[in-house]
Amino acid sequence: MHSITIAVAFAIAVTGCAPPLRPAPLPPIEPANLMSAEDYSTRVGGLRATLARNGVELDTIPVIRTCATDHGPQDKCIRCEVASRSDTANVDPEMIDGVAIAFGMYPTTMIAAAKLEHVALCRTIRYEGKESESGPPQGGPLAQGGFGPQDADRNRSAGSGPAGVAVIGDHRLLVSIEHFVGKRHDLYDFFTIEEVVHHELFHLLDHETLGERAEHDPQWQALNPRGFEYRDPSTAQDRPRGFVDGYATTNETEDRASVFEFLLGHPTKLCELAQADPVVAAKTAVVWERVARIVGDPFLHSHAPCVGWLRSSTMLPKQLGPAPPEGPARRSILGKMR
Repeated sequence: MHSITIAVAFAIAVTGCAPPLRPAPLPPIEPANLMSAEDYSTRVGGLRATLARNGVELDTIPVIRTCATDHGPQDKCIRCEVASRSDTANVDPEMIDGVAIAFGMYPTTMIAAAKLEHVALCRTIRYEGKESESGPPQGGPLAQGGFGPQDADRNRSAGSGPAGVAVIGDHRLLVSIEHFVGKRHDLYDFFTIEEVVHHELFHLLDHETLGERAEHDPQWQALNPRGFEYRDPSTAQDRPRGFVDGYATTNETEDRASVFEFLLGHPTKLCELAQADPVVAAKTAVVWERVARIVGDPFLHSHAPCVGWLRSSTMLPKQLGPAPPEGPARRSILGKMR
């Protein structure tokens, strides 16, 4: 009897000393308006498949950091925080499709000529110091051929980073979704993520086809209005004569990339500008000719049919090379420009 009583008392004592049960942790609360896992997987999978057809990889590492050696602040590096589903709150899913469609429209010859190997969708793109808490930049400075990451492009709003960067030495194109959060994807909007793709892809192509001449192209420089000088960063608020927009006055690589951006993204607007501005018309003809050598006229005609009249105009250059063509055609063009 006494032994039973002691055993029960001991059991009660032991039970009473047990720690209280902790409630199971609650699942993390997802941000409102987050893209569903299924939708995100499907659309990103489509982008990855589109790029893979041309041997291009969609980057998935969390952070891409590389130091600028050519354009942009010389003491800064570019940092891309690679986007994931958790960054898609208020992002129109069709925006991802837009990136896939923009790349998918190009023939293999264009991607190969640009030597594009990697694409990253970035939550943000930022400049940062070369020595930062995140450690050394991946791959070190990009000094191959004297070209580093292309200058930060399309910085459309105060306090935000560039919408796209072409990292020449890494054969990589960075596209930021930051500028398109909270906006309905519209192919005919003033500024679209497709335009970022066109603009940055042309930077890669420009450097691969021109080499060091990309920074000092006599043919292109001869087309500018007399006395004009590029200024980086651009201070032009309105479109100056001879340029598709104010940003094109930054330097000649941005000038050419901006013309191509309009050619593929806003061909009707480009035609309107070219018909009223002979400098823009001449620049459009040069960009058209250079790209057509790689992809052919039919590709450009299919995406910018209104620009076809440029090819038959007697007022535009008939030959291309390191210098503008000589003879009556050149004098006629430059005479109208100046």
